[in-house]
Amino acid sequence: GDSKLTVYPNPTSDYFQITGLTGLRYVELFSIVGNKVKSFDAAPQRQYFVGDLNEGIYLVRLMDSTKKILKTVRLSIR
Repeated sequence: GDSKLTVYPNPTSDYFQITGLTGLRYVELFSIVGNKVKSFDAAPQRQYFVGDLNEGIYLVRLMDSTKKILKTVRLSIR
């Protein structure tokens, strides 16, 4: 399973990384009210930059190559 899924550091102020999720292809960030604020192509060891976003809680949507949602994780930016 994906029990080893880790999004770190969390909270973050500039970058986050994702490990332990097989089949991850796209990463999208949403504000807590559902506005998409970022989208990334996933890559191993990639650092996803969020240093230009306001502080707060965001939802990280993790998707496979068909845009099927594998997992949604809360990320705190401060």
